[in-house]
Parts: sequence; C-alpha cells; structure tokens
Amino acid sequence: WEPPKDYLQMSEINPSEETQKHYKVVKDLLQDLAESVDRAGSDFFVFTFPYKTAVDAFAQERLSKKTKNFTATYDLSNPTKIVQSFLNEKNINNYSFTEEMRAYTKQNADDPLYFYLDGHFTPRGHIFVANKLATILKPLIGKTDK
Repeated sequence: WEPPKDYLQMSEINPSEETQKHYKVVKDLLQDLAESVDRAGSDFFVFTFPYKTAVDAFAQERLSKKTKNFTATYDLSNPTKIVQSFLNEKNINNYSFTEEMRAYTKQNADDPLYFYLDGHFTPRGHIFVANKLATILKPLIGKTDK
C-alpha cells in the first residue's frame, strides 16, 4: 500500500498552485462546518489521523525509494501541519494523533497500529485511537459553554 498521488501532492514542501487550491477548498469546508455547528449551538472538533507513511519509518523508507527526490520534495507531516495551523488560527478545536502514533510505532514495531499491506488500522490501532479519543472527550461530556 502507498498513499494516493494527491496525498503526496498535498505533502509538497513548496506547495504548487494546484496544491494551494486544494488546501483552500479544505479550509473553506472546515470553516463552513465550524460555522454551521456553531449556529446549531454545538462544539466542533477536528481530529486528524495520519497515513501510515507519516508515522511508520519503514513504510516511509519504502515510499521514498520509489519516489524521485522524495526528501527534497515532500514532508508527509505537511497536510496535518497546514490544516492544524489553519484550525488554530480560526480557534477551531483540533487534535492531531500524528506525534503520539509516530512515537508508539517507533517503540512498538512488533505491535503495529497499521496493517502491513495497507493503511488501515489493526485491532491495536483501533484500541489506541479509541483510548486517546476517550481521554480527550470524556472531560467534555456534559460540559459546554453553549
């Protein structure tokens, strides 16, 4: 499994004009969602989950060998960084799982979060995410300023 072409495009270190247009669409959609949820009187949260290649060094190495000028052209953390920066700028609640998943993957190669052949979570990956979500959301249940 490798991420689709447009994912690599979104990971360009120096985003092309086309990539910038894609990010504008993403930002506009997130802004519209945040405003709609706010009008409905609820809190809006965005959770970002990385592709396997953004957290798994072995998968990233395989991809870099297949992709010309990989390290000079792409940063697989860029999609999360760019979207999180926008969300923070707009004061939209957000949480990225990238760094925690990267640390876990580095320390637990024998208990992977992703299946070897594709980018889907293993049972361990689902448990990892569920536990993190519970930790983040539990204190918020029943508490809202709206």
